[in-house]
Amino acid sequence: MEGLVEYKGSVEKTITVLIGGIQAGLAHTGAADVATFQSRAGLWTQSFAGVAEGNPHDITDIRH
Repeated sequence: MEGLVEYKGSVEKTITVLIGGIQAGLAHTGAADVATFQSRAGLWTQSFAGVAEGNPHDITDIRH
């Protein structure tokens, strides 16, 4: 899927959001760094509500 998200601010703000996402992923596994995260990463069963929440959102234009 390819999508377009309208401009939402500076590159600095966007990078800050991306770093926050990486930090959240590390925190979910209790990892202090990416190498530890990779060794702890695993698969789990996700509810339908979780799948719906995990789908792309705030996208204004979708191309298949």
